[in-house]
Amino acid sequence: AWKKLREHPDFTDHVGPAYDAGKDFANDLSFQCVIQSDVIRVVLVMDVSGSMNGDRLVNMGSGVALYLDNLFDRVQSLGDQIEVGMIEFGSTADTLIEMTPLVTPEDLKRMKDAIPTRTTGSTCIGCGIDLAIDILNANGGSAAGGQIFVFTDGQENQSPRINDVRQTVLDNDAIIYGLLLISTSTDHDLIRLAKETGGSECIYDEN
Repeated sequence: AWKKLREHPDFTDHVGPAYDAGKDFANDLSFQCVIQSDVIRVVLVMDVSGSMNGDRLVNMGSGVALYLDNLFDRVQSLGDQIEVGMIEFGSTADTLIEMTPLVTPEDLKRMKDAIPTRTTGSTCIGCGIDLAIDILNANGGSAAGGQIFVFTDGQENQSPRINDVRQTVLDNDAIIYGLLLISTSTDHDLIRLAKETGGSECIYDEN
């Protein structure tokens, strides 16, 4: 990589930005190569804290089920290779399904059956995101390019919080998608992190 850079006109013709002539670039530079995987890797991170009780939990479950159906349609119609992991979080985070290929109707059913149906505890969104990075990196995998969908009402009240795990997400080149079941504000750390990682957000107006 350094050989290619050295041959670029910005270096050979000295028209690039100023640099430290005493620095040993050939030995001091390091590069991280990220190769785009053919496999789409998705982690569904679901809020089961006490504030999600009632309609919010039902709406989240319906949205997750619909999204899984859409993923399976892509597998069937387009031949996409997709791996799905599922996590729930309240005061802590737990893995419901490790990264698993979505191939058969039985895979789809097992994932749908894992959608949470009860609430408990406080809201540690950072816990869920951090665990999502862990399962993407597990068993020789990589979180780079992994898509983390966070379903939550956004009312975090326990550490680690979103900003506490922000740098971990950025360092691992993961992409955050925020699906917020709130109608009070678009000023939220999850929305900012989604935009910063190249993801997007969707806000469900429960009113």
